[in-house]
Amino acid sequence: MNIGTKAIFRIQSEIIRTARKFLESEGFLEVLSPVFEPFTDTGIGDADFFEIDYYGKRYKLMSALTIHKPILVTQLGNIFSFTPCSRKERAEYRATKRHLAQFYQLEVELEGGCTKAMEKLERMIKYIVDEVRISCDKELKILGRHLASPEIPFRRVTYKEALKMAEKMGIPVDMKVGITWDVEKELSTQMIGPFFITKFPAAAIEDRGFLYKVDGDILLDFDLILPEGHGEVCSGSEREFEYKKIVKKLSPERINSFKAYLEIIKSGLKPTAGFGVGVERLTKFICGLEDIADASPFPKIPGVSVS
Repeated sequence: MNIGTKAIFRIQSEIIRTARKFLESEGFLEVLSPVFEPFTDTGIGDADFFEIDYYGKRYKLMSALTIHKPILVTQLGNIFSFTPCSRKERAEYRATKRHLAQFYQLEVELEGGCTKAMEKLERMIKYIVDEVRISCDKELKILGRHLASPEIPFRRVTYKEALKMAEKMGIPVDMKVGITWDVEKELSTQMIGPFFITKFPAAAIEDRGFLYKVDGDILLDFDLILPEGHGEVCSGSEREFEYKKIVKKLSPERINSFKAYLEIIKSGLKPTAGFGVGVERLTKFICGLEDIADASPFPKIPGVSVS
């Protein structure tokens, strides 16, 4: 292992330590995540789930802790978890150098709404970056990385505003398709500092999942986009917590798929909001890496198997 690789994982360790320190100081409880469950995330875009045979039943490897977090907050208060996530991403996504089929996600959930979650997230990101700049100064110099301290609050840009900005930059935009990786990457390259994209259309509910709360024709959600072309590091939302509204969003087939979950929440959920930060993506940004594979000691690249 060369000196640069050692520097990356020293920094990654510090990212994890400082994130934990921040959240514990804010009164969050760390919980252990399951590795596989009969149900997992409600929407992972055009990726698919990995499955295993669990005593004759098909269980899914965790893709995110989204469904479980509101249940945990209802019982335990504000929580966080470093969750191992597996997603069968499309093979062509390896070209983005920002997708892994196996990664860790810092899952955070709290009582309250979107604004509260976004404020917590931006404070946490600033805290992590500022701590790493001091404690890993030697490692950052080895990597040739000059890391600026982000200013808060981060800029808020709505979904519609982001598409208009892209058009003005001369980026081809298809309103029906929305914010593709090409659009996101260019916005990320042009913008100074991290920024939020908010208010995605409610039509994206299938892609985002039935737990995303809707206000009219928009979702109460957000993506955090990192600068310098690194792109999205985190998605979050305010959660739908009323049983009848959740069931109404589901087809009969999906009601059956989430039967165990629906039984759990019949007794009620607290209003919560939450987000998941990709640990390797945050490492990629802080270290100034070109390829996310360098942020994992044993990377699993979409579409690439090792015999």
